[in-house]
Amino acid sequence: FSMQPMFENILLRDTLLNPPYSKLHAMNYRVLSPSPMQDVFSEIRWSDISSQERLGLTSLEQTLLTSGEANPIEYTLSNNDDAVDFIRLLLKVLDQVMAPIIRRSNSFKRVSTISLEESVDRQSALEWLERDASGVVKHFVISKLCECVDCIRGGSVHSVTVSCTFFRNGFLLEGWLTLMQLLDKGGSDVYTLRGAAYCMASILLEGLRLERSKDLFQSLVPMVKTFIAWTTSQLQSSGSKSLGIVLPALMILIPDAQVRRVFDESGGIGYLTRHLRYDHLSDTRASVQQLYELSFCLWLMSYDVETSERVRSHFHRHGTVGVLCDLAASSPREKVVRCALSTLRNLATCKAAFQVSSRDSAIEGSNYLIEMVGCGLMKSLASLRNRQWADPDIVEDLDALYSVLHEAHRDLTRFDVYKSELEAGHLKWGLVHTEKFFKENARLMEGPDGDFALVRVSTLVRLLLRSGSTRFAPAIMPYQSAL
Repeated sequence: FSMQPMFENILLRDTLLNPPYSKLHAMNYRVLSPSPMQDVFSEIRWSDISSQERLGLTSLEQTLLTSGEANPIEYTLSNNDDAVDFIRLLLKVLDQVMAPIIRRSNSFKRVSTISLEESVDRQSALEWLERDASGVVKHFVISKLCECVDCIRGGSVHSVTVSCTFFRNGFLLEGWLTLMQLLDKGGSDVYTLRGAAYCMASILLEGLRLERSKDLFQSLVPMVKTFIAWTTSQLQSSGSKSLGIVLPALMILIPDAQVRRVFDESGGIGYLTRHLRYDHLSDTRASVQQLYELSFCLWLMSYDVETSERVRSHFHRHGTVGVLCDLAASSPREKVVRCALSTLRNLATCKAAFQVSSRDSAIEGSNYLIEMVGCGLMKSLASLRNRQWADPDIVEDLDALYSVLHEAHRDLTRFDVYKSELEAGHLKWGLVHTEKFFKENARLMEGPDGDFALVRVSTLVRLLLRSGSTRFAPAIMPYQSAL
């Protein structure tokens, strides 16, 4: 993992983005890991491949592909025309190797079965090239497309522009749709899926900027919706493999306000929260980098709570506050803690109130604060403030959160705190849980509607059953005697 200043520069020049991207300089951005087949890209014999796989490549195209691997990408993309020709050729090859006519029998092991974590030596890679040439070619094409995208977006070749390379005459190059087709077909090749999504996200982000500046004559909104629908379909899986495919692409697109709106409408906040929660409650473990990327996306989404009723209600409905509180308290990595705290701060300090429905009360920052109190964030903050942090943003967020939480906690009664702990699912035995306390508050347990909502199965009993232990029993036994 390394820094990628190019990403920050692209974000900073888009004036329509709301979050403070000056903070991004301190945040690591993942550079895609290389293909396990990269050592044999130079061994691809394009004349043989073209004949065997029926690619229909001319001699000039074969030479260009060989040169594209032998030379630095900046040389290959020396001007707009060369860049467009090379990219179109790559997309043509990708389209051909995806065609049904060249599909082989599944009776032998394919390149698509190799995981990104698997180490492949050169000799083994050569055997793969002999066994599954089309699979290696796919990796080559995706690898070069990613290089092209990063090089052009990063401004490494000053004479080549995004608008003239990805878009011609105000329209997206038709060949890029091949990437969407690859994603739609799915498959098991994590490298090609991740790379195709990464390239598509990069192109869509640039296209949305061009569309806002009236330099694009087609709307990319339908394509954005299709891409986000594919992204959320991947996030529905509980495995870390799906995260590895979609998170690098989502990290690129999520800074755009229009994309965030579409992502939220597709249930994005719930999916991100669920993956963070799975890290604690299931055997499916997200890596530290994936925890960072998930929390990073939630951080950016939290900037929309001031303007979107839907976003605010989704943060509340999916229990995101509790997950972030756990993450801030338990994560060993500073960048994960930073994102969790920054998101909590945005939620705690939001001002505007929205009426979610006629039956629900308005959700505002105080609602999130009560959740944080119930999750025991005050205690976690006290511990975190005693640690030494290299990032001053963490210290600032800690102080701001501690201040607003301390003020909110001061205004809460002991029953308010008990109720918030219960609703947040973080009820623990404490000094407050005495017979006197429950006798004094027995009437409040009935609730405003007299339906004992707090002690019904939907709340207290459900919490006891979910815990699978008797650790909550001391907290309710005095109340039972008070009844």
